[in-house]
Formats: sequence, structure tokens, C-alpha cells
Amino acid sequence: MEKEIYLLLGNATITIIISVAVIKYLANKLIEDQFVKSLEKYRHKINLDFDRIQKINQKEFEVLPELWYLLNRYKTTAIFFLTKKILTEDINNYVELDLELFLKSIPITESQKLYIRNSNNKKAAYLQIVQDAGDAALQRDYDLLKIFFSNNKIFFTNRISTLVSEIDKFYFETTIIYHTLLNDQIQREIFAKDFEKSSQKILNQIYPEIKSRLKFTEE
Repeated sequence: MEKEIYLLLGNATITIIISVAVIKYLANKLIEDQFVKSLEKYRHKINLDFDRIQKINQKEFEVLPELWYLLNRYKTTAIFFLTKKILTEDINNYVELDLELFLKSIPITESQKLYIRNSNNKKAAYLQIVQDAGDAALQRDYDLLKIFFSNNKIFFTNRISTLVSEIDKFYFETTIIYHTLLNDQIQREIFAKDFEKSSQKILNQIYPEIKSRLKFTEE
């Protein structure tokens, strides 16, 4: 009888040991599975973060050159419409080749260029276009810059955004003031010099920032 009791106790002990081992194994397996899932989740998050950073960097390489182009496009357009030298060009004396080179160098539409080509007094036609087109051209180029900057501001550094906001304010004021100078050539000349100096000062600060972001160096 005693032997049977010991046998039963032995079997029970073995059962308990096996049960404990099974429970321990299942617990470890559960913990291991949870750990693996946690690692996978973390790895997925890291991949998403790197993918996001990569896309931002890629987008930055796309938008910075375009930003620089639009900043300089407005400046070029403004100086073109403000400068006395351009306004007093006597293109009536140009041979055909010189006229075409001149028309190619100025920011007016193809239909306006055609109008000048077909006019008997090309200088008068050109001056009329300059006067009439100035407002529209400045507003057009300002809007292009403003919209582009607003849509892509997230991709610019704080420093670049600050500088662009500064020159944006200056460009906006120029767009408004230009209309008041249409019939005052002296004030146009004074304003043109101030505009070129002030805008270039800010552009000279923006350019190194863009170069730095694009990892661009000049030899």
C-alpha cells in the first residue's frame, strides 16, 4: 500500500514537473513571440522614418533649385521693367539678327514679340509693351514664387524660410510700388538701383544656404 502511495506521488510529481515545463515553455514562447512582434513593429517604424527622411531629402533636392530660379526670375523681371537702359533701347536701328537676339533676352510673351516684329515703329511698340506688361509680369512672377514657397515651405530649413519671407515682403512691396512709377523715369532709376542692391543682398545670404543643403561646392 505504501509502495503504491509512493508510486502515485511519483507520477504526480512527474506530471507536475511536465506541466510546469510545458507552461514555462509556452510562457517563454509567448514572450518570445511578443518580442519578435515588438521588434518587427519597431523595425517597421524605423523603416517608415527613414523612408520619410529620404523622401524629404529627395524633395528638397527638387524644390531648392526651383526656389532659387523663381527668386532670380522675379529680380530679373523687375530690373528689366525698371531699368532706363532697357526702356530707351532704339531697336528701330537693329538688323534682323540683333532684333531677334534682343527679343530672346527679354521676359515678354511670344505674341508680344511678334507684335514688335510686325510694327513699323518697333521702339514705340516695345515701350508700350514694357509699360503695359510691367504690372502683369511682376504680379505673375510674384504669385509663382509665393505659391511655390507656400506649397513647399515644409521642405526648407528655418534659415532659408526666414530669408525667403524677408525677400518675399520686399518683392511684394516692389510689385505694388512699380505701378506708381510708370510715368516717372527718374524715380524709376532711383528705385531700380535700390531694388537691385537690396534684393541682391538677401539673395547673397540665401545662395550659401541652398548650396549647403544641396552639398554643392564650387572649385
